[in-house]
Amino acid sequence: MVVSHINDNHLTINRIQVIDFIKGIMIVLMIQFHISAFSSSYPLLTQIVYSFHMPVFLLLSGMLFNVEKNIRLFYIKVKQLCIIYLVFETLYLIGIAILGKFINSSNLYELSLLNIINSILRNPIGTYWYLYTIIICYIVSYSANYIFRNKFITIIISISIIYYLTYVTNLKIENVFYFIIGYIFKDYNIFSIANKKNSIIFILIFIITCLAGITPQRNNCGGFILTMSSLAIIISFHKQIHHRISFLISYLGVNSLSLVLLSPFFTILTKQLLFLFSFDKSNILFGLISTFFVIVLSLFSAKLIDKSKIIIKLANKSLYHPLS
Repeated sequence: MVVSHINDNHLTINRIQVIDFIKGIMIVLMIQFHISAFSSSYPLLTQIVYSFHMPVFLLLSGMLFNVEKNIRLFYIKVKQLCIIYLVFETLYLIGIAILGKFINSSNLYELSLLNIINSILRNPIGTYWYLYTIIICYIVSYSANYIFRNKFITIIISISIIYYLTYVTNLKIENVFYFIIGYIFKDYNIFSIANKKNSIIFILIFIITCLAGITPQRNNCGGFILTMSSLAIIISFHKQIHHRISFLISYLGVNSLSLVLLSPFFTILTKQLLFLFSFDKSNILFGLISTFFVIVLSLFSAKLIDKSKIIIKLANKSLYHPLS
C-alpha cells in the first residue's frame, strides 16, 4: 500500500527489503482488523492495532517520497495514483450502494452522481482514504519544494495548506502528521537505531504504553509511541525471521497496493461465512481463515485485472507483482 519513490541516496537494497517486510505485516493487520466480526470481538486489541498500522504506512510513504523527482516523472506517478483511486473508489461506492443492504455492510451509500463526486473529491469511503491522503500530500509537498527549494519551508508550507484542506475535506491532520514525520526522517538512518540489542527496550515501551491507561489513537501520544515502537520492533526482528517466512511477508508488502485496493470488496463478503464458524465463539479461527481468503482473492483479482490490461491501459501500471 505504500506507494514507493525510492531515493538511492537514502535507501540501500537492505532497507528496501525491510520496508517490504514491514508493509507485509501491516497489510495483514489491516485486512485482519477490517473483518468486523473478528475486530468487534476484541475491541481493545482493535483499538491498539488501529492506532499504529496505518500510521506506519503513512510514515513509510513520507520516508520514500522523493521531492526531487523530475517533474515529468512526478506527474506520471500522480496521474497513475489518481486514475487508480478514481476507478476503485467509484467501483466500491457503486458496489456498496447496490449490495450494501443485502450483505449487511457497515458502509451504506445512496448512489447518485453528486454523492460520488463528493466522496471522490472530499470524503472517500473505505480504505481509499489512504490513497486520497497520499495524493494530496504528494502534490502539496512536491509543489512547495519545487517553488522554495528548502526542506524546512516546504514542511511549514505543506502543513499550512493541508491544515486548511482539513476544513474543506475529510482529510485528517493526524494522518498527514505521520507522512510529514516520515518525510523528515528520510534524512536520518533510523533503521540503525532499531537492532536486536535495543529490541527489548522497544518491546517494553510498546507493552507499557498499552497498559498505561492511555487509549491509543492516531491523534495522541499513545498512538505515536506505538507506531514508532512497533516499527522498531519489526525492523529489529527482521533478520531473525526464517528467510522463507520473511520472503512471503515481503511478497505481501510488495503487493500491498493491490491488497488495499481490492481487499474491501472481499472483507465485506466474509460476513456471509460467519455461520460456518458458529462453533468458534472466539472468532479467532474465522478471522484467520477470512484474512487468508481475502488476501488470496485480492491477489488473484489483481492478476486477472492485469491480464485484462484495463488498469495497465488507463494508468500504465501493473497491480500484481509475482513471486521472484
